[in-house]
Amino acid sequence: MAVSLHFLLILTLITGAESAGTISKVSVKAGASVSIPCPYSSQHRNNVKYLCEGYYWNSCSYAIKTNSQHESEKYSISDDQIQRIFNVTIKRLTAKNTDYWCVVEIKSGRDDGQHFLLSVTKGKRYF
Repeated sequence: MAVSLHFLLILTLITGAESAGTISKVSVKAGASVSIPCPYSSQHRNNVKYLCEGYYWNSCSYAIKTNSQHESEKYSISDDQIQRIFNVTIKRLTAKNTDYWCVVEIKSGRDDGQHFLLSVTKGKRYF
């Protein structure tokens, strides 16, 4: 858990508080969990944020939203409106879990999304 939080902190520092985008690719071992920071601009502080799963923007599926359930067996989401970053956590990763979008819902226009790719690798087993 400490490694995940440390990793998240480093990613937040790299992306910067004023950045409008998220990281684009992360390599993770199968079965592990990953937390992705999704920064957004101050004008969207009160908007709904969500994680969408799928390669194509127009056909991705909602995974989790900030205005509904904040945690499931597979996903969790939290929104730090002061830092203007919402964080999504994806648990028990498999090779099927690769393409996602961090999205801010825009009421009077098209939602604003940033794609990221998870490269899920098989881990070695040690007995």
